[in-house]
Parts: sequence; C-alpha cells; structure tokens
Amino acid sequence: MEQAEKLLVKVNGNRFFSREQDLLSKYIDLVKTESLLELANTLEETIFSLTFIQLNQEIEIIEAYIQFLYEVSKTTEGKENIQLLLSAKKILIILADLYEQNGCVGIAFDYLVKVINPNFNHLDRDKVKIDADYNTFKLAMDFEIEHSRTIFLHYCSTYFNVISVLGHTLEEAIETYQYSSIYARKENVEEIDIKYWCSVSSILFKSKNDTLHRVVSILIDLHRGEHNASRRFMIIEALLRNTLISPREKATLFKEARNLKVYGINNVIKKALKFWSFSLISPVNAPHVRESFLELLKFIIEAYPDKVQQRLQKTRFSWVINEMISQLLSREYYYKLAFELAFRWQTNEIGRRIEVPNDRLYIVAIATMEPNKCWYLIKLGNSIQLKKFESKGTYSEFASKKNKIESSWLAMLEEKESHEPVLPGNPDIQRENSEEYLDSFRSVYCLDKLIETVTSLKPFNSVQIFELSAANVPIQSFLSKSFNGEIPISLLNSSEAKRQRELKKALFWINPDQSLYMAEKERDAILFILREKGIDMNNIIMRYANECTKEEFLELYSDPSIDLIWISGHGERDSDNPQRSSLKISSSEEIFLSDLANLSIPGKELGRRLVVLNMCETASVYIRYNSMDFLSISSVLTNEYQSVLGHMWPTHYLTSATFGSLLFLLLMEEKNWSHAISKAQYIISKGSTEIVKYFRQIYPEGELEILDRIQNQQSIEMEIIANWGSSTYSC
Repeated sequence: MEQAEKLLVKVNGNRFFSREQDLLSKYIDLVKTESLLELANTLEETIFSLTFIQLNQEIEIIEAYIQFLYEVSKTTEGKENIQLLLSAKKILIILADLYEQNGCVGIAFDYLVKVINPNFNHLDRDKVKIDADYNTFKLAMDFEIEHSRTIFLHYCSTYFNVISVLGHTLEEAIETYQYSSIYARKENVEEIDIKYWCSVSSILFKSKNDTLHRVVSILIDLHRGEHNASRRFMIIEALLRNTLISPREKATLFKEARNLKVYGINNVIKKALKFWSFSLISPVNAPHVRESFLELLKFIIEAYPDKVQQRLQKTRFSWVINEMISQLLSREYYYKLAFELAFRWQTNEIGRRIEVPNDRLYIVAIATMEPNKCWYLIKLGNSIQLKKFESKGTYSEFASKKNKIESSWLAMLEEKESHEPVLPGNPDIQRENSEEYLDSFRSVYCLDKLIETVTSLKPFNSVQIFELSAANVPIQSFLSKSFNGEIPISLLNSSEAKRQRELKKALFWINPDQSLYMAEKERDAILFILREKGIDMNNIIMRYANECTKEEFLELYSDPSIDLIWISGHGERDSDNPQRSSLKISSSEEIFLSDLANLSIPGKELGRRLVVLNMCETASVYIRYNSMDFLSISSVLTNEYQSVLGHMWPTHYLTSATFGSLLFLLLMEEKNWSHAISKAQYIISKGSTEIVKYFRQIYPEGELEILDRIQNQQSIEMEIIANWGSSTYSC
C-alpha cells in the first residue's frame, strides 16, 4: 500500500520512535499487517506516555499516523469505515485536550478543526462549527461502536473549554449545547459526563440565563452524589467560578477542595483555588494571602522546569491573580500587597523580600479590569497610588485599529464587536491608520493623564513598566517619546537584574536568511561606528548572510566572553503555540523558542549581557487568559543575567535597519543601555531629518549609505507610530 510505504519511510527517520526500537518494530508490523484499530490504540498509548515537551517534538510523526488512518478509512465502508474514522478523530481530540490543558488553545482549536477535516492546515474560526461533523458521531452511536458517546462528549467538552478562551459568541455555545446535551448523563455518570457539564459551565459562567441555571443545578446534584475525589474536585472548580454560587456556598466548597487529594494539573488548580479563596474573605488576611500565593507560584516553578511550559501554566492561571489583585485594589490599605503579588508573579520571585530602588518609578498598567476605564498602580519609593482614568473609547474600537497595524486579531470575550475575525495579511502602516491607532491608544489607555500624573511625581531616575493584562501595546516607546528620551525606561521581567557588562566583545548575526537587503546597510553602519570609535576588531564577530550557520550560532551563544549578541533578520511569532515561535538563524535553519528558552547563559559572574533582536515580532505578546507578558521571545529570554530588545509587530525593512544603526550608535555613546534605547525610540519618532541630524552631529564626515536611504525614501515616514513604536526593552 502506497500510504503505508510513505509512512514507514517517515517513521524510520523519526527521533523518538527510532530511539524505541521495540516500539518502532511494533508500529511497522501494525502498518504492514494493516491492524489499524490496534495501531490507533497503540498510538493513543504512546501519546499519553510522552511529556508535553516530547509531544511537541514528535507531533509531526503522530500527525502522519493520524493521516494514515484517515486515508485508509477511505478504502472501507459501513461500520468499519466509521470505526477507523472515529479512532483517528479520538486521537485528534486527545491532542486538542492536551494542548488546551497546557495553555496552547490555538493549537487545540486546530486539532478540533482537523477532526472535521484532517487536511485543514489553517485556522478559520469564523466558519468552523461542531455540527459540521455531527453525523459521523451520530452514525458511530447508531452502529453502537464502543466509546462513541464518550468520544463525542470529549470533543464537545474540549470545544467548550477552547472557545471560552478564543472568543466565540455565547449564542454559538448555547446552540452547540442544545444538540449535544442529550448525550450527556445526569445519573450513573462517567468522568466524561462530569467533564462535559463542567466545560459547559466554563463557557456560560459570566451569564445568568436559564441554560446556566439548569447546568448549575445539574452540577450541584452531581456534587452531592459523587464520591471520587478527582471528580468531586472537577465539579467544585466549575461551581466556584460560577456567578450563581453565593460567597457562603463558595466558602464551603473551598474548604472541601483544600482537603481533597488530587494529582497532576488538578494540583495546580487546587493551589490556585486555595489562593483565590482568600479573595472572598473580608477583611483580607495579608499573611495568608502571601503564603498561599507563594505556595502556588513555587509549585508551578518546581512542577514545570521547562521555561516555556512553566510560563504557559502561569499564563493559564493568571485569572486567579487578577481576581485577587482586583479585590486588593478595592482598599488603599492593600495597594502594596497588590503590587507585591503582581511583581512576584511577573518576575518569578519566591524567595527574598521585595526591595526596589527608591528612585525608580514602577507603573503597573491594568487596562481591562473595568469596562471603559484604565487603571494604573504607580509606585515610587514608599508611596503607592491607584489611578482609575475614564477611557474615551472602547477596547474593541482600539483593537480594530491595532489589528491593522499588526495584521493581528485581538478579540475580547465580552465585546462582540471584536469577534469578527481578521485574516492574516500584511500590516497596514499608512499614515492615516497609524494616526487613528495612536489616537485610539491614547484615549483607551488614558496616556495623557498618565503622563501628567507621572510628571508630577518627579524626580525619579528610571521607569519600569509591566501590564497585568498584556496586550502588545507600545507604552514603553510612548513614554520614551513623551519624556524626550531623557529617562531610562524598560519593561520589568526580572526581580534583580545584575549589573550590566561593559560591551567589550560582540557577536553580530546579520541577514542570516539572505532576504533583507537593507540589513547590509545596517551592517555597514555598525562597522563604520566601530572603526570611528577605534574598537579592536579582534573582539568583533561579524557573520553576514551565507556565513551564518545554526551550529556556530549555538556555539557562540554559549560563549561566556560575548557581552553583546545582535541579530538582524526574521522573527516569527506563533500565536497559537508560543513554543514554535522562532528566529531564522541561517538560510535554511530556524531556532524555536522552546530550544532558545532552555539554553544556559554563560559567564554569569561577569554580570548581565545584552541581546538585541532587531527582528519582527520578537517582543510580540501571547495574548491569552488576561495574563502578563510571559511568552514573547524577548520576555522568555530575559532574566537577571540577560536583557533583551525586540519588536512587537512586523517592521518595515528600512525602519528596522535605521533603528538598528541608530541604536548601536547610542549604545556606543551612552553608558546605560536602557537610556540608549529610550533615546533611540525618541529620536526615531522625530522623523528622518532628526535621525540624519543626530548622526551627523557625531560623525560630520564619512559615507553612511543608510542615511542616504532614509533621506531619499520619502514613502517611509519614521515619525508615525507604526514605525517608531514597535521596539521594547526588557530587563
């Protein structure tokens, strides 16, 4: 069979199965003998034996097996055909469930789409509905195929969990519930029945309609009759997040949840619920809140040593932190505790007491806590204040402008206007769109009022910003522009950044995939500045175009003597599976975030080094669950030993080369990296004339082709926010 031969070729070259020779032989025998149902069962067992990291590594071969089952099913009829189809669908549903549990809801949705059409390779959330494949499941139940009911309910429950995050409408959820609920039991239940009713509750929990009342009533009855600890815990979690349950009832449920013995992901949920329970107690018991918070954070850090997986779980459980901070901010007495929790959650600080410099201003932006308001928690020294500014526009209006600039789709669950999908395309950086974006950004984030408030608090020597609910917005660059680049401004990512190194030795990795012809001008500008500064070129490693290889990059990344790593090329964000976000590192090779995140940083005793990612989308935030910025490439790579600059959205090739040239010049002029970056953000916002003027003030003579390009390319307006607003600096 042709399909079998193709599959066997793929299997033999696969890393995981090649390591497990006995398992590999079993798969080969099953394919050759066409023992397809056993093959499906074995594949299912294999998936459950993998860690999430291994699953990501081996997903291509797993998908090949699933595709093989689908292809073979085309040669069968009747019950055999439905059995094979159902086996393939079951594996896809398992994958969707696993990815959803690990915070990758976009990829989970992809697999739900593939249940309907295995050839679906692109998210099309506006057209896909569960009833598109309803007949296959119904036929399986008519044929009385084993487990067909539970597989269907597993599909439904995963679907509800996924769309509760992705932003589908309530009407669609109720429609799906109406024709799937007849298969879910209310008595003599299996675990999948409980999972189904809990997932229905997850999509309806903010509403108060008749459907929600019925579902809550069912959950209460199930709770009364269920004795299994894991199942009871599942029901309790669903009830606790429901608006129909009174505070007194929740207190009783919290008490029970704390005493139940659970395992795996439920252990994280249990600690999250324990922490959340204190938000219902008035007055707040600060020591208990801090203790249970640290218990939750420490558990996540220890349970998920892989940095990306750890951040996915922090993202997933950010709702509980937001709920508590919202409660704490209702009373001025608890502002400092609210700041401490937000600070620790952002930086992973579980040990030492939080002590911050008295001359540094901290701004916590909270844009989505209350409709039509933007909150800022502002700390300077021992003073802390909460500002609640009235927004002039809606967040959905801002999102529509933002989507054009970034070629992205930002949907808010409670704002239906934002639910219209935006298909991927090229960013639209025309002046009109950019000005509309800036006006909307200023209105929704109340930036003029923020600047006024912050200015009144001077003097301070530096500013650090972080968002409680990160949305990929250029607050940092806006502040740099507003303060004329005079104040060092950065994004908070580490609790105690080490002293910055002196930039003695540098690696420049320019245009590795040979597609950015303006990167050559950036390289030439860097070399010009190095020569003018009299830098010893023996300390400079310059790799350009076809000189770049992944092997050498990984070797040099681990070189403890390198103080500056500078990459100009292509970056790509995977908004559905952040682990697959990547940097193009050679003409034919890329390096994924999952690999980068776990590379060790050498030379820690030398202090903090600087990484410049002059690449598109390297600071682009994974916008899920109302969380902080945990999963942009730059934030993952930032820690106390490494500061990182990246870009939030796709940048024009001339803008990128101009910014890189200007930034390197300023890094050679300024001692403080953060100050140099703030100044670069300010100067580029002034437009082409000011950029050229600044260069020529320092270097009146000398051929710099990048300056000629800036002056002659009139169609690229540096002064619009689409061009000057994308860069961020994390430390």
